Amino acid sequence: MLRICRNYYRRNLTELANIDEFDHTYRSSDAISWYMKETFLYKFINKTLQTQDVDLIYQFRFYITDLSEQLELIFKELKEKQKDVLKLYRGVQLNQDEMTDYQNSVGNLISNSGYLLTSSERSVAYDFATKSAKSEGVVRALFEYLVDLNVVQNIVIADIGQYSAFPEKAHFMIDIGKRKKN
Repeated sequence: MLRICRNYYRRNLTELANIDEFDHTYRSSDAISWYMKETFLYKFINKTLQTQDVDLIYQFRFYITDLSEQLELIFKELKEKQKDVLKLYRGVQLNQDEMTDYQNSVGNLISNSGYLLTSSERSVAYDFATKSAKSEGVVRALFEYLVDLNVVQNIVIADIGQYSAFPEKAHFMIDIGKRKKN
């Protein structure tokens, strides 16, 4: 995994330093912290899962497993202390085809090919959706997820605010490949 990352970032000294730090300090209990740093690992995991590249998923399997297991532990704690409906928001920028796909799937189950970062604060998600777009033709969307923790079975949601550089943004993470109703 790290060999692939080093090769990809061979001209990026900042990311090479991050890779070296990961190599020397990583523990399974650090999986969420490393993901939230938005360094080489965050970028590679998202790219790998979005493209569903089986070879790369295999190369990153130990980290993906660590991340999923850590999220599952936090989810169990969340279910014990929070007994009501959890309202989460996600602000996104989509191209028109992606937006059309979402509009056509209202009321149906949709699957996700990566981790979803959400917030319990609507304003945080709204700010993300409305930030400057990198390209023209971007459609901004704000998704609202209502999750009844008493009945949820097919998804893992973890309160990861403590791992964020911005804990006031009330971050929650929805685990990979789980199903949700749109």
